[in-house]
Amino acid sequence: MTTAIRINPPDDEPIGSPQYQRDCVFALEPSVTRLIQLAIDTGWDEQQVVIALLCIAAPHINDRTLVETELNYQ
Repeated sequence: MTTAIRINPPDDEPIGSPQYQRDCVFALEPSVTRLIQLAIDTGWDEQQVVIALLCIAAPHINDRTLVETELNYQ
């Protein structure tokens, strides 16, 4: 029995390219949005949930130039 893939895997775009980053956002967005909604539904304040996620994610950023780059996700 195989398990279903729950997040889309990356395509062949080079890691660090704007398209790779957009694809990653597209793959993760439904899961993160659902996590935020689950937290809100249990009584957490939306802004506090988002801040908590940023605090959890921030230590995982190794390349500080990514933070400084403006990426257009639209």
